[in-house]
Amino acid sequence: MILMEKGSIHSAVIPITVQPAGLDCQVELWLTSDGATKNATSGLVSFVSSGTIQNVTLDIVMPGVWGDYAVFIDVYADSAVIGQYVATERIGIAEADIGEPTWE
Repeated sequence: MILMEKGSIHSAVIPITVQPAGLDCQVELWLTSDGATKNATSGLVSFVSSGTIQNVTLDIVMPGVWGDYAVFIDVYADSAVIGQYVATERIGIAEADIGEPTWE
């Protein structure tokens, strides 16, 4: 698990191969705590396929609530999902509550 700070901004570089070259594509990176709800998303980011591997960088703001999040990546062409990926590493948002110290 990778630990991140609540509300922090991170970039993910994703290697994507879409064939044939020249397709108008979109990709979305999203985090979910339950497998369905998008707790955080990069939004759809457009790119044109090169027909070979290309790195696409996506920025995402981490959720503002502590928890354990799965990472999903969806690739679209002509509004149809043509590829989906579930990352093997999860994102953990940690939290600590610290009270006022007492002195003795």
